[in-house]
Amino acid sequence: MIATVNGREMSVSPALENLEELLLYMMETQKDEEIVEVRVNGERFSEAYQHQARSVMLKEINSIEIITEKRGVLAAEFLKDVSSYIEMLKKGFFESVILLRNFEKEHQGYKLLAQSLDMLKAFLEHLNNVLPHLKNGEKIKMEKNYKRFLKTFAPLTEEIILSQEVADSMLLADLIEYEFIPLLDKWKEAL
Repeated sequence: MIATVNGREMSVSPALENLEELLLYMMETQKDEEIVEVRVNGERFSEAYQHQARSVMLKEINSIEIITEKRGVLAAEFLKDVSSYIEMLKKGFFESVILLRNFEKEHQGYKLLAQSLDMLKAFLEHLNNVLPHLKNGEKIKMEKNYKRFLKTFAPLTEEIILSQEVADSMLLADLIEYEFIPLLDKWKEAL
């Protein structure tokens, strides 16, 4: 098997049996870098389900190409795109509001709201991962705005959960449209 990392050939330990073991080894040895792309036999590899890479045996691979990037560079790129991520979040939440207000499509509204909340969760997790790799001034500003967002969002989540418990889709839609989406706007402006 031919293995390359950022265009440089590397030897692969025979002790590694599957792709997941190889990727974990890379993550341990390249501590200041993040794997951004993996190509197996010339095809881009992306897990369809968690730990799928375990089922890809290295002995069955002809070539593997791994591309990494420094975490600081990825953090800076993320900062450039934060506004567009927040806009995508807003779009999902607003579309769920429209569906929640339509009795015939209320179920779709709840489904889209759940997906939007999952996207928000992933965004916040990514932000937590990025924060340590930002430059000092950017890090301080982002942490301050992030904490302010969470402080305002926490009580709002209680109201959102309560509206779901009593199955009040109109109240839920109002909370999202008139309180949560404006909160995302304020956060975006502060960034």
